[in-house]
Amino acid sequence: MNDSSGGMRDVSFNTVPVDSSIYNKLRMTVLTMDPAGIGLSPETDGPVWGILAEMGISGAVASLLMVRDGTVSLYFSKGGGIVGGGAHDDVLDAADNCLSHAGACLAHAKPAYMFPTPEDDKVVFYLLAFGEIFTVGVEVQELERGAHPLSELFRMAQEVLSRLESYSTGSAQGVDGFLFPVDKKVNQDMLVKAVNDGDVEKIRSLIDQGAEPNSPGDEGLTPLMAAAYNGDDGIVALLLDAGADTELKDISGYTALMYACLQGNYACAKLLVDCGADINARDNDNSTPLMFAVQGDAWNTIVKMLVAEGADPSFAGNHGMSAIDFAIQNGREDTLMILQKSL
Repeated sequence: MNDSSGGMRDVSFNTVPVDSSIYNKLRMTVLTMDPAGIGLSPETDGPVWGILAEMGISGAVASLLMVRDGTVSLYFSKGGGIVGGGAHDDVLDAADNCLSHAGACLAHAKPAYMFPTPEDDKVVFYLLAFGEIFTVGVEVQELERGAHPLSELFRMAQEVLSRLESYSTGSAQGVDGFLFPVDKKVNQDMLVKAVNDGDVEKIRSLIDQGAEPNSPGDEGLTPLMAAAYNGDDGIVALLLDAGADTELKDISGYTALMYACLQGNYACAKLLVDCGADINARDNDNSTPLMFAVQGDAWNTIVKMLVAEGADPSFAGNHGMSAIDFAIQNGREDTLMILQKSL
């Protein structure tokens, strides 16, 4: 809807029956808009005053528009849409985050002279800068992996969509399709990456968007395993609160507790044990958490905790070695005394 200054300011929030025949007209109105005409300037609104993020879905296109004047709308090439999102503070805040971050993405985009819509499973960002429009097209899977320079902008756009959907009335054709896979099924590699980066806020945001803390990434590694290996007990606690399963195993049969013991991360190991982690779990070689713990340098605090909880120091794995045998092999006399006293 046009305001008196010629812009497209949202005046209501609802699911609207946008006829597919006017979709292209709406789209080109955005792409040819004069930001000065709606009161925007680079001095007050930063290098990017608007974003048109588009995704190809099953032969159709979903177009998310965010403008510094408070416009937040979603349109579909086959009809339908949501307008007026900027009337809600949380939607507006999420859109402002996108627009603020977009300036850092200009270096990875190129000037746009034509404005094609994306093919299926591809996202095109049109970054509306003052004096010029920039564009970059990326495969959805590449953005999901989290390593592309625009992956963070993609994640932020998904957050806008998630908040838009929570307020929409009626049936917004295509919303679920556009949100997939990051809103309903957030790519697990992104969550594991956030864990490895120690980025608590991103972890919270991804979980809020629907990231599954029990879905494995590469080689069966779950976010909980990564946090336990890294020794970040705060993130371990966060993931456990989100429902992370302590008994899941990677392709080698390692559990999160095994990873904590492998690295000598006592605080993480204690959290996992307190939450019911199996202290006698076995990997593919029938090795136990205690076997991992006795091989580290000065990790007797973990050894003491495990045996106090009932870990069996005499059990031998497929390799024929028990925790006691590993202590002897590695010359851990102090550890050996702890194990023998527990028998």
